[in-house]
Amino acid sequence: MESAYYQTKLLDYGLALDSRSTLTKTDWSSWAAAISSTKQQEDNIWDRIYRFAHESPDRVPFSDGYNVSNGRVLMFQARPVMGGLFVRALLENPIIKSCE
Repeated sequence: MESAYYQTKLLDYGLALDSRSTLTKTDWSSWAAAISSTKQQEDNIWDRIYRFAHESPDRVPFSDGYNVSNGRVLMFQARPVMGGLFVRALLENPIIKSCE
């Protein structure tokens, strides 16, 4: 249900963190994509992250904080939180096996 809701809130460059603004965090968006119910939902979010990285008018290192309506970078650039972009790979191939 959450994943379906997110699809109704996507803007040109991604998914806003909450309804109070059009700001987002790239690492959070990648987590939202990874837990999506369908591959299409996941791709919809990733397509917008890619679009931001490709079309942002601010030519700076990949930012984890930006405006999803216009692709403008906030203040964060090339930070360690960008490791969140690899969440799908970790979900598919965990480094540590579960202790179940």
